[in-house]
Amino acid sequence: MIIFLDESGDLGFDFRKRKTTKKFVITLLVCNSDAARKEFTKAVMRTLKNKLNQKKKNSRQITELKGINTTLEIKRK
Repeated sequence: MIIFLDESGDLGFDFRKRKTTKKFVITLLVCNSDAARKEFTKAVMRTLKNKLNQKKKNSRQITELKGINTTLEIKRK
């Protein structure tokens, strides 16, 4: 079993600051086999390649999906 954990939000919880989020989210992805992990990794890499890292001159390569920087179309995919 392989478990991936990711968090989103602000750990500071200082609500006097303007940019502090009011929510903190923890996400787990549990893969019961190495085959499932490989398929999930392949799907993420394919999305990065086809939607974000298209071959353009001088474009930066994105290696991590950030929700705040991702379009709704890519989030739905």
